[in-house]
Amino acid sequence: MVNKKDIIIRSNGEGRIFKIDPNNPESKYSLPINSILKQHYKYILNSMNKENLTLSDDEECMIFKEIVLIDKVVGFSTYKGADANNHNALILQYIYVIPEYRGNNLLVKDIIDTISLGSYVSIESPTRFMVESLINGGLASIFGDRFVISKIPFAAPIHNFTIKEKEYLKKEYNIPDPTGINRESSLYDLKYCAIVCPAFDGSNTAYNPEDDTTNSLEDGYVSDILGVDEKYFDVSENRNDGELYSNKYFKRVSGVIKKYNDDIDEFLS
Repeated sequence: MVNKKDIIIRSNGEGRIFKIDPNNPESKYSLPINSILKQHYKYILNSMNKENLTLSDDEECMIFKEIVLIDKVVGFSTYKGADANNHNALILQYIYVIPEYRGNNLLVKDIIDTISLGSYVSIESPTRFMVESLINGGLASIFGDRFVISKIPFAAPIHNFTIKEKEYLKKEYNIPDPTGINRESSLYDLKYCAIVCPAFDGSNTAYNPEDDTTNSLEDGYVSDILGVDEKYFDVSENRNDGELYSNKYFKRVSGVIKKYNDDIDEFLS
């Protein structure tokens, strides 16, 4: 539990924002997340360590935001650029709230605040807890017994670039933050704790990592298991149902979307 004396107070209720100017060639594009935490928010970093949550020292962001509850800085969020040609397109990378201050829809507030600044926002690799927060905050809804449609799209990482690949892309193509390739989808499976990306061609063809004839960029894709979800939701056991990576699974997905198509359209409108 965090000592209340250590918590930073913002009397006006507005959190501090660290950000770079991507239009300034002399401005460093990415901010080191751990360095900011160590310098300004040791009590938040200590809280993370107690939960065995760590970030590597090479983790960087484009925007670092304080999360404020009334007047207390109780967490942070980080965003990176989603499109090198559109600096208003952002991906929520990380969000952390001190345990005793959770349950106050701070994720939803942070996303809405960021969108209000004129940004397009998606969420990279959300945990099930995050998806449930979106549901509770009215930004997502359950259709059927397990599938969720979100007004805030999700980004599922397909390939993470090596340091060498990043440097090459920065130098040769002037891509400021080439973190990897994502597939975007508004669909989430509560049972699998996964982002679900239907096939681009509208078929029920599933990507299978053990089948070289399938393609993770174009076929139906189910995102990988996150450590937090495995810890709390027994995801590996839930996925051992004979449907994972199968066309049968995406036929199920298509059936749910078709059945609730009008309701989904109304929710997203």
